[in-house]
Amino acid sequence: MYLALCPLCNLGVLCYLDDILIPAKTWEEMIEKLIEVFERLRSANLTLKLPKCKFGKQEIEYLGFIINKNGIKPGSRKVEAISKFPQPKSIHDVRRFLGLTSFFRRFIPHYAIKARYLTQLTKKNEIFKWEKVQEESFETLKRELTIQPILALYNSEVKTEVHTDACADGIAGMLLQLGSDDKWHLVYCVSKKTTETENKYHSSKLELMAVVWTLESRNQHIKCSIPKLSTKKNETF
Repeated sequence: MYLALCPLCNLGVLCYLDDILIPAKTWEEMIEKLIEVFERLRSANLTLKLPKCKFGKQEIEYLGFIINKNGIKPGSRKVEAISKFPQPKSIHDVRRFLGLTSFFRRFIPHYAIKARYLTQLTKKNEIFKWEKVQEESFETLKRELTIQPILALYNSEVKTEVHTDACADGIAGMLLQLGSDDKWHLVYCVSKKTTETENKYHSSKLELMAVVWTLESRNQHIKCSIPKLSTKKNETF
């Protein structure tokens, strides 16, 4: 199916396994894209089951995310699973919880730093020990995801800013864009823990590392526009 629809990727048509997503701003655009999709599926001798098809939806849940004209947010079923996740009693439980929350790390600024006391427990030969710092990290991640944070959909034609931050525990970056309401909206968050060598770096080197790593990790976004760059030290480029 992907090979059949791949030529339509430049029209925004998305295909993952047997799921097809066709975005459109108007009914006319939707009909045009549907005709293109149907013709290519017919040429490839592929058929669709009508009961499984949905057309003209204002909001959909796709691959664990809820998508509408305002942006993208975590899917309700996954959010419920996170909100009801019991306090971990073992390293296996911690890994399960981190697996759930890491799937949505793009929604949480400084995710790696906020989760560091939990990820520490998953290291080899680490003894499971649940203390106040682990509990606070656990509750923080649950709280930030259960409010269903929303990310704006990327638009290559509007003003873009990249904000970065760094500390001994980790580095982080955020991609923001100016909306039609003249407010800055979060588009994507990235973060990672520092290694044992990196956490000994001088703060200026960590800040520079955060800038380079953030720009590299979001290359597919920033290559479409030149963003304004701002670091935690209020240095703007």
